[in-house]
Formats: sequence, C-alpha cells, structure tokens
Amino acid sequence: MQHSLPLNYDELSGIPCDSFKGDAARNKAIELGLAEVVDVIPEAIQDANNSLALKTYFNPSRPIARWGDICEQACLRLLSSGWKQKRIHGQPCLVNHIGNIQIIFMSPNDALCDEMGIISSSYPKGIATELKLLANKSHYSEQRFIRTFIVYYQPCSQIDNVDSNIIPFEIAYAIGIHKIKEGRDKSKCYPDKHTLRLMFNEPHSDLESYQAPQSDGDDDITEADFSDLVAV
Repeated sequence: MQHSLPLNYDELSGIPCDSFKGDAARNKAIELGLAEVVDVIPEAIQDANNSLALKTYFNPSRPIARWGDICEQACLRLLSSGWKQKRIHGQPCLVNHIGNIQIIFMSPNDALCDEMGIISSSYPKGIATELKLLANKSHYSEQRFIRTFIVYYQPCSQIDNVDSNIIPFEIAYAIGIHKIKEGRDKSKCYPDKHTLRLMFNEPHSDLESYQAPQSDGDDDITEADFSDLVAV
C-alpha cells in the first residue's frame, strides 16, 4: 500500500526552491557537473522498462527489480566518465569524487515534473537516506562539500503506454526530511525541503519503444516492502 506524505504547502512554500525545465534545466545540470547523468538517465530507465516488460505477473518483485535495473544501467553508462557505484550506509549510490556528488534513486509521489507540486518519494525511506539528506548542509552548487542529489524516476504505475519516448525524471536536492513513525520502534522519513529541481519531460526520439505491462492487482512487491532494509 502506498503511503502519502502529509505536507502543508503553506508551510513549505516559504522554502526557496530553484526549479528549472527544458534547456534551463540542462544548462544548470552542466553547471553542477550533472550533464552526463542527464544524458544517461533516459536510456537507463528505458532499459529497465524493457526488462520490466519481459517479467510476468507471477513475479511480484517487478517494481523493485526495476529500481535495481535503473541503478545498474545508469552506473554502467557512467563508469567511463569517472563515476563509481558505492554502498554508503548500505545504500547503493552513484559517486563522483571529483565533483563531490552522490546520487540516489527513488520513485516519486505524483508531483514528478510538476513545479507547482511538492516533490517527495512515494514510499518512506530508512536511515541511509536520512543520514545523506541531513548532511546536505551546503548550497547545492557548493562543490567543496559532498552533496547528495536524488533522481526521481517515473514509477511503474505512471509509465506512458501511448508515447514511450517520453521518459520524465527529475534531479533534485533536498536539505531535510519529514519523519514518520512505522511500528513500535521504527522511524522512517520522506525527503523534504527541496532547494533545487531539474525537471526533464521531453521526448527522446532515439529510444526504442516497449510494451509496458499493466498491473492486475495489488500484490506487487514495491519499495515499501523493503523499507526495513537500510538500503531503502
């Protein structure tokens, strides 16, 4: 079951967030050393979508497997550019030591590429995400310090069957968390207080089309089922 983040827009709207779309988003990505990431993410997501389409409904872990495929394919495409994949606090991240950049991946709520909405994850995250986001004390452009950016990718439920060449995603920078309580002793969180959103929602003509599967029930394993793992 998907959780919803109780957000008060009147409270959060006072937090400055620099939002960019289209060419402006790409130019800002170049400025921040994220241009290569922007270039490979659509292909990585497309490959993951192709793999998802090959899985039957008897495999309930398709959504979480897609997350793993996106991480893998992005990493493979960035290795030649000096990026590496590391597990930090048990969580897989793309790391660029020269730029002091870490990247984590997660599916978003329904505000993906909607600059009027308040972006966050679709499911609560664990201590690994909490530690990284709370360490984002510097401005997103300050390269002297390690900064963790989030790639929000289109969730399975929103895959566009009509035009699969449109692969929406965001690169965002959050400086806070919204903590919730799950169970008696568990504390989870949502990314909060984003100060940067680079939104990409343009067609990619060089991507091969795929046939996305349609869900036939609520039995799919999602990120929420892995929320006890430190990597989530």
